[in-house]
Amino acid sequence: MVKRRVVWRLSGLLALAAVLFWVAGLRPGYGWVDATTSATLPGGEFTIRGLSGHATHSHGGAPAQVGHISVVFENRGRTAQRVTVSDIEFLQGIKDCEHAPQKVASHPAFGGILLDDGKMRESAREVEIAPGARVSATVGFAAVPVYYVYCDRFAFRVGFRVGKARLAVVSEVNVTRREPLRHHDP
Repeated sequence: MVKRRVVWRLSGLLALAAVLFWVAGLRPGYGWVDATTSATLPGGEFTIRGLSGHATHSHGGAPAQVGHISVVFENRGRTAQRVTVSDIEFLQGIKDCEHAPQKVASHPAFGGILLDDGKMRESAREVEIAPGARVSATVGFAAVPVYYVYCDRFAFRVGFRVGKARLAVVSEVNVTRREPLRHHDP
């Protein structure tokens, strides 16, 4: 008898989950997956990892302005690596929660790289990552307006030159739209 109750409760929970997926417009096994990526040089000695970002704006107000992404540089090699940015692409989705943004909307102008190493005070066009170092960095560029409506997804694909090699990473920016409070006069 107890076994039968457990089975019925589990069946009820699975049915509830299926209804919630249907209401949300998702199918089981699908759903939003962050588009943020990483890339490693052949040989595995240097990796760049994109980090997801966040921006907010008010409903009916101005769009959020996104002018940077965050990355992590990891140099597992024995020599320093010089890193610069070769291209930046602003990517937009097509109002589809399940698929990563892929449409290139613009190419914002590169501003510089700022290492979060406690030493750098200003961004530079090129940075040097010491052997054995793992350092967070900010890649700055001309700000891009982003405005979330329904399942809008935004990301930046940044092409890097590491020595003579090229790597590209994607950093998705999760945009939240705040709903302003509305006061009703009596």
